[in-house]
Amino acid sequence: MKTNNIFDKIRSNSFLKKSIVTLFLRISGALLLFGFTVFLTKSFSPKIVGQYDFARTLLIVVGSICLLGFGQSTLYFKGRLASKTSSGELNKIYSKMIEILLLAS
Repeated sequence: MKTNNIFDKIRSNSFLKKSIVTLFLRISGALLLFGFTVFLTKSFSPKIVGQYDFARTLLIVVGSICLLGFGQSTLYFKGRLASKTSSGELNKIYSKMIEILLLAS
């Protein structure tokens, strides 16, 4: 009885539903990465696995550096433009951020 109530709340709240989907995707990605790493360590030589791990770590670090501040600035501009009811400008700003990100990488 109580679980049905919880599932009804999840179904009716779109924010909670999207959060659960995001959590599921992140967990699935982590498990997939772990499984792929186990597959590589059992199938290939330590040299190849080391090269893979170095490349993966380098991509994560470079990607994290490139994304620094983008989440915060998106939230800032969303709040600022929503108060002025000019949310169409947010798409232009977001496009500019993606352009900068692609140029930086």
